[in-house]
Amino acid sequence: MRAIKFAAVLLVLACSPKRYALNQVADALSDTGEGSAFARDDDPELVRDAVPFALKMMESLSDELDDHAGLRLGMARGFTQYAYAFLQQPAELGAPFEQAKVSMTRARRLYLRARDYGGDGLRLTRGVGLQELRTPAGMARLQKQDVPLLYWTLAPWAAAIAANKRDLELVGDVPDGDGADRRAGRRQLSRTCGVARLWRGTASSKREARVPRAHADGSDATAAR
Repeated sequence: MRAIKFAAVLLVLACSPKRYALNQVADALSDTGEGSAFARDDDPELVRDAVPFALKMMESLSDELDDHAGLRLGMARGFTQYAYAFLQQPAELGAPFEQAKVSMTRARRLYLRARDYGGDGLRLTRGVGLQELRTPAGMARLQKQDVPLLYWTLAPWAAAIAANKRDLELVGDVPDGDGADRRAGRRQLSRTCGVARLWRGTASSKREARVPRAHADGSDATAAR
């Protein structure tokens, strides 16, 4: 029996250094916000080529670190920023129609991936997943420190809807920020980081998309003019 206990202790000690190292790498990669190496770089093409590798590395680490909320925040933020800066924005700024259409489709998929990672992070930190965000009770469980994860969950969610407002399943799936039964939950975070405004913007995407028609529904808005 003592031999079995000793072997178990050795196993824990052997695994701990590896997990510690993975956590350190995950912490470093998750820092993609203001002040990070990516944000400071003055070569956007270099950033464009490097970010996918960093994001895939983070996804690989997330398979090993299933309880690392910071990693989920980094992925939600990273996929959202990449989709907007290097897919949606070029598509909206004069890319050929077919190329823009492909880019917007790809951006939408990445936005949804970002949303799911954000929701996973909220589930880890507060036990609130995407389903719970649709209820006042779920929103009321969030705290001020959850605002970054909430923001990087709602922002790509709204962007995915704006990228294709004809997807009625996704449009109907978004939390109804205008409903009276949602206001109690939304008010919990209304004083921090503009999350309430984003929540209302997410809901208003049901009625109006914020991208050119050519990129949203497949019709050529330029030709229509």
